Amino acid sequence: MTESEVTNGKAAPRVLATAVVPFGLLLTAAVVGPLRPPLLAALAIGWVVVRALSPRHATAWAATLPVAAILAWASVYGRDIPLGAAACSNPLSTIALSRVLEATGVLTIVVVLAFILRVRPADIGLRGADHGILAAAVGIAVLAAVGGLVIGPVLAAPFFGEVSFAMPAAAIVPALIFGVTNGVMEEVAYRGWLQSHLRPFVGAGGAIVLQGVTFGIAHAGPEVVGPLALHVAQMSAAGIVAGVFAQRFGLLPVIAVHIGADVALYFGLACSAAPP
Repeated sequence: MTESEVTNGKAAPRVLATAVVPFGLLLTAAVVGPLRPPLLAALAIGWVVVRALSPRHATAWAATLPVAAILAWASVYGRDIPLGAAACSNPLSTIALSRVLEATGVLTIVVVLAFILRVRPADIGLRGADHGILAAAVGIAVLAAVGGLVIGPVLAAPFFGEVSFAMPAAAIVPALIFGVTNGVMEEVAYRGWLQSHLRPFVGAGGAIVLQGVTFGIAHAGPEVVGPLALHVAQMSAAGIVAGVFAQRFGLLPVIAVHIGADVALYFGLACSAAPP
């Protein structure tokens, strides 16, 4: 794709048309859980075939693969089952280990695709950040982790029912493992790879909105017992805000904040009472 095909940040209609099928398949995967594994396979096969026929049009297919892999993993692995106070303190708890395995696979896909397509880290937002911005992001991350533990149950109750969990000190280790792996994986896949590769097709604003909406829909799991539309809207808004900051400041500050939020999330997911 050449710069002449993108005017004022908006892609020409014929450029946008090349992205309709792969992005349509990705959105379908986000909405319809059982179809996620076969749609991941379809997107991967589509990328190989289109790249062989017209390499310049294959970028749209490659753009979807890391997020499609995240969706497929969630569909196959299923929801996170609470472990209880003792098991959630295990550094290799099933929830933490699952995220390590998932992140390893997804980030491997990103690295392989980046090598094949000659994409530099800076191209997907992995660049140095202003020290002041990064320090502020780390501070917000700490507040997100602490605040999430205090007010998280209240905020989560309308969507997930009554939430209560233990907070054993030893659980901070798997919580950090979970937070780092999940935060890095999701930010690189959504705000890094997907958003940067959507930009030539739908413009900067469209890329931010589309990845954010995909992010929101992807978090509409069976564990949501409250108003689903409101939950998706909130998660989509969070994804869009993260996309705006990633576009402006790069991925590192956004990753830091995401890690902080996911440290608190681990306690809610893992340290609740285990089912009988």
